Parts: sequence; C-alpha cells; structure tokens
Amino acid sequence: RIVFLGNGNSVHIQRLSEGLALKGHAAFIVTTSKFEPYPAIPGVVFRTYDEQKGMLGKVSQIRSILAEIKPDVIHSHFVNHGGVIGLLTGYHPHLVSAWGCDILNIPRSSKKMYWLTKLILKTADGLLPISNQIKEAMINISSGHDFVETYSWGIDVDHFSFSEESRKTFRRRFRLEGKTVVFSPRTLEPLYRHEYLLEAWPKIKAENESAVLVFLGKNSDKNYVDGLFKKAAELNISRDDIVIIETLSFDDLAASYSACDVLVTLPHTDGTPMTVLEALSTETLVVGFDIPSLREWIVNNVNGFLVPLADTDMLARNVVQVLNLPAERKKQI
Repeated sequence: RIVFLGNGNSVHIQRLSEGLALKGHAAFIVTTSKFEPYPAIPGVVFRTYDEQKGMLGKVSQIRSILAEIKPDVIHSHFVNHGGVIGLLTGYHPHLVSAWGCDILNIPRSSKKMYWLTKLILKTADGLLPISNQIKEAMINISSGHDFVETYSWGIDVDHFSFSEESRKTFRRRFRLEGKTVVFSPRTLEPLYRHEYLLEAWPKIKAENESAVLVFLGKNSDKNYVDGLFKKAAELNISRDDIVIIETLSFDDLAASYSACDVLVTLPHTDGTPMTVLEALSTETLVVGFDIPSLREWIVNNVNGFLVPLADTDMLARNVVQVLNLPAERKKQI
C-alpha cells in the first residue's frame, strides 16, 4: 500500500501511481480538494483534504487519512510541497522525490528554505531524485543521506511514437496545415523562460516565413502570459505567429509531437523533463539550453542541440538548422 503526497493534478504523480497500480500495488494519492474532481485512474484512489483549514488542520486531516489507509510507505513529491506535509505527519517510512527547482532553486532563496529543505531530506527514510544533477544536490543538502536512488520518469514508447496520420489530423484540427511548427510545451510561467524564444523569433521567422510558435496554455501564469504578449508586440511579432492550445488529452499530447517540427525547452534549471523524453521517443529533435539535466539525454549535434544559456542568436540558428534538415536526415538523427 503506497500513498503519494503531492499535487493530484500532476501528470507525473498520476502516471507513477497508475503504473504501480498496474503492477498490483494499492496506490493512493492524498491531495488537496481544491482541484476536484480528479480523473478516474484504474486502481488508484484519491483521498483529499481541505486546505482552508490551515497547515495544522491540513496535517491533522492527512494523519487521519494515513491512519485509515495504513500504508507501507508514503512517497512525497516536490520537496517543498509534499515533502513538508510528509515531514509534519511524522509518518514512516517516508520517501521524498525532488523534481528540479524544489532542490536546485528554492533552497537558495533564503536560509529558512535551505534549513527546511535540509530537515525534510535528513529525516526522510529515502531520497528519490529524478536526475543525476538532482541526486548530487540532494546528497549535498542532506549532508550525505545513505539512501539515495535516481529514477527517471518512464514513458510509453509505443504511445509516444511518430505517426504521419496523427501529424495530419492534429495539424488540421488546430489549423496548422502548411505551417512550420516550433513547439514549446512547457508551462507558461517564469521558470520556463519562453521570453528567450520570443527574442529569437524574428531571426527564425526571417529564415522561415511559414513558422509559427505553439504553446500549451494549461495551468499558465496569467501575468506571465500577458508579459509575453507585451514582449511579442515590442518585437513586432505578429499575433498570428503565436498559437496557444489550452488543453490536450493524453492522446492529443502524443500527436502534438508528431505534428511539430522542433521542440524547444529553455529553463535554466530542470529535472528530467518528460516533454523532452516524449519528443525524442516521437522522433522530434529538441533544442534547449545547455544544462546538466539535458546533457543526460541529449548529445549536442547528435540527437538535438544544446545552446549556451541566454544565447538567443545561437538559439535562433539551431532552431533554423533543425527546420532546414531534410526529413530523412531528421530520422537518422
């Protein structure tokens, strides 16, 4: 019996719990009631708590849920969210997973956050980072925890495989026929630094008149999106060049990779980005900033391109280089 503590809306937690349920484990996701209803996942039970009751009330509710379920282990996701809750419940064994900014950025934001993170890691029974860079950070902050195992998000390579039919259907549905699609599917929030792609866009567009930028709008930061459109206007980027698709189903997400011509990802720190693994599985080349987590999956100029941080000129050149590659050459890469 496994309890996952974290954001029940996270596709990562949902897929992980579903995978374990398929292997015969009893999987539970304990999460806020704020985003109900949650999707029906075979073999997975959602249990919710009321966030309006404050931290003490929330922890009390979760302790009651755990007392009822009697899990063999609780697995907290995102150190400064699920990890905090797991710590306060006092339940053991307690495993903690870090995803990226929760271990690479947030502990640096203040002494308080550093020591809170350290306490969460040191009192956990095991640490489960999702990349080697995150593993090193967790070991350093925990002062050398003796149980640290790296695991990567898994993907269904049969589901995420190139399909010409899916490419045509997706492009027709979202009016992208005849367009060259530059896909930036990370959440529209400051962490993912889409503004760099906007800065590179005039040079990309000058080399490819049919190019359009496609973003995903789910869970976006409205103020950040407004800022992106303001920046686009300042750069004289046509509104017609920007397409925001609000929501995609799991099947549509797989089709989106077949439909695009290049995927761009630009955070300065990251875990193991699912979008990159899904894109590579779908024979889509990736252009991203040269950060440790991407080096674990992308060999520069072999199966993608790694750009020096904030170098929008190189970003534009690499995107154009991918767009100009013949289809057969892309498949070989």
